[in-house]
Amino acid sequence: MVAPTNDFCQFFICDPKSVKVAPTVFTQLWYCTKEGIPTRLKNTRRLDYESSYETWNELVLIVGN
Repeated sequence: MVAPTNDFCQFFICDPKSVKVAPTVFTQLWYCTKEGIPTRLKNTRRLDYESSYETWNELVLIVGN
């Protein structure tokens, strides 16, 4: 997902080592060019599925407006 200002993009990556009953997700926030191309990693977080889902929905609301 790319920020409306095109300066950041965020990736959501399912952790392949997490158990299916309690999946975890890595989120990576990247600096990116105006074209939305990632250039440099800003941070990585490991979240439980519910928290990552909530973050995704918040970002969709922000980008959609």
